[in-house]
Amino acid sequence: MLSRNPWRLRVMLVFCLWMLAGVNGAFTVHAEDLCTWTASLDGDWNRAGNWSCGHIPTNTDTVVIGPAPMPARVTAAATAATLIIEAGGELFYNAGAGVDFAVGAFTIADGGRYIHKRTATNPISGSNRAFAPNSTVEIQSFSSPSTALPIFGNLTVSNTTAIQFSGKLGQVAGVFTKKGGGELRLSAADSVSLTIAGNLEILSGTLLMQSINTNTAVTLTVAGDVRIASGAALLRGTSVSPWIHTVGGDWIDEGLYTPGAAGNSTVHFNASGAAHLTRLAATAGDTETFCNVSIAAGTVLDTGTDFIAVGAWARRP
Repeated sequence: MLSRNPWRLRVMLVFCLWMLAGVNGAFTVHAEDLCTWTASLDGDWNRAGNWSCGHIPTNTDTVVIGPAPMPARVTAAATAATLIIEAGGELFYNAGAGVDFAVGAFTIADGGRYIHKRTATNPISGSNRAFAPNSTVEIQSFSSPSTALPIFGNLTVSNTTAIQFSGKLGQVAGVFTKKGGGELRLSAADSVSLTIAGNLEILSGTLLMQSINTNTAVTLTVAGDVRIASGAALLRGTSVSPWIHTVGGDWIDEGLYTPGAAGNSTVHFNASGAAHLTRLAATAGDTETFCNVSIAAGTVLDTGTDFIAVGAWARRP
């Protein structure tokens, strides 16, 4: 028999309506949501109306950034269990000191773009990072990483102040571009090794590579072209550690290249066919000086008269 107590009936009615709302989906549970970026309001990550899930992502959510009216921008503390930037998606992390962007797994698909302007290594550093060969990461500010950085697709460093990668940058699967007037240092107490599957383009500023240990080599392997633009520089620093460069394409220098001591610095040219060495100097008659030059058997090297080697100039069998 139903109670005739009006208050009890009212409580039972509210409870039934609450349960019905949950069954019909109006009662929202945020756990394990898929949050897709819509930019329905603006570019602010921390506005619920910009997300398909109807709330600001939490540390249990999977976040997907795809093509949208405007890129997503993180300017305040943010988090995600999994972050995926799809083709055409763009995410910009630009925040002040103490503003953390905590991400579990981080994937950037081919055609996705992530811009990092924050003196912190999150969310670039960490495990479960997968950046596709044709994805793009642009770093404008950064802190010195304590662990190895992931393999990047296309990497652009456009810093205006110095950034120290130590020896933690090991591989770029696409094009590596240095822009901005600041110095990028790949300097460590032990070995420093960088492999680039595409071109190396130093368009402005300085790329410095050195090992403090004089018995440990610094190796730079570029499958494509090396270009040093006017006003830019590729430097070895003050260390006298061995410096070994391998280039699979052309060498174009309009700026400054310091090869170091003749006895322990070598540039290997490994093109499968023709390769061109071009020196476009600001001063007429200025020549490019290598220490030792090694040329692969299948490489046809066009050097002109603007390149000299103070050490050995040899063709490998």
